[in-house]
Amino acid sequence: MRFPASLAVACRKGGVGKSALVGSLASELASRGVPVTVADLDPQGSVSRWLGHGRTDSGELGRCLLEGESVASLVVASRVPGVRILPADADLAAAEQRGASIPDALGFAVDALESIVEADGVLLIDTAPSVGLWTSAALCACAFALVPVSAEPAGVEPLPDTLRLIERIQRRRPLRLLGVVANRVDRRLRHTDAILEHLARECGPRLCASTLPTSGDLVAAMGEHRPADPSSSFGRAIVALVDELALRASTDHGQAHAT
Repeated sequence: MRFPASLAVACRKGGVGKSALVGSLASELASRGVPVTVADLDPQGSVSRWLGHGRTDSGELGRCLLEGESVASLVVASRVPGVRILPADADLAAAEQRGASIPDALGFAVDALESIVEADGVLLIDTAPSVGLWTSAALCACAFALVPVSAEPAGVEPLPDTLRLIERIQRRRPLRLLGVVANRVDRRLRHTDAILEHLARECGPRLCASTLPTSGDLVAAMGEHRPADPSSSFGRAIVALVDELALRASTDHGQAHAT
């Protein structure tokens, strides 16, 4: 089984652990000898900071995306061996607004992102917490999409909007929904089981069996620019999720549409 060559991690709402998921997937894949490139399209730059490279402020990333120019020259080494990073730029939000007045801005951005898809590695894209231009471009540029949701009372609220965007992309691109993954699962809380049951009803086979628990080690890892401890509950969950996603990509699960 091989992990997908390109995967966009998307959710309309922030605070669902999207960037932590991207960084954790990248670290686990790299530990298995898989070359990984992480593209950070979230203006907050959380995964860039975790991987040891803060946001840039040159405006080059937004310019390349809007002009369809390769972003390969902007990719740099991270602090995690085997992981490279296309850092977020402070101008990304403003550049996305400028894109509204550019004909075929989406097509240009897709071309720019496709320039860093490699046959022998994995591209992971951390999208902005929106359903805007950059998130659409990431979904169009990737073969697969993964949607994290937070196992909290308001955590599932952005799921329908995110799935509708994926469905729209699927009408014109060969994008496959790899799955929906429940993140920040805390079994000590009374509402957790009810939320997971709701997700199971709403998502059916699209819901990943693997869930990601809340983790103090993950918080510490992000602050120290290192992967989560593989022996921690979160580290073990990431190992299981990577294995499940690779299996899903090779079976009918990886063909599932958003609806």
